[in-house]
Amino acid sequence: MFPCFDQPDLKAYMKLSVVAPTDWTVVSNQPSNKNAFNLTEYKSSVKLLSSSSAKLIDLLAKKVGDDTSLTIFESTELLPTYVFGFSAG
Repeated sequence: MFPCFDQPDLKAYMKLSVVAPTDWTVVSNQPSNKNAFNLTEYKSSVKLLSSSSAKLIDLLAKKVGDDTSLTIFESTELLPTYVFGFSAG
């Protein structure tokens, strides 16, 4: 979740990444860049992670385990925050 101002004249670009159990469906108002994938597999498949991204993926993989997936959604156009949404379950 994120703090925001709920005003139509305040807009932002938003990019969502969701870590959820593998058997969950995750949807948003933007298409995902890829299907959900295991964090450990993701780290090994991406060669050019920045050091901070690699550390974050390592930390997430250790905390959540192998039955967890990462879904990355495309960035939105400029939107007021009340239009942005996602659901997981």
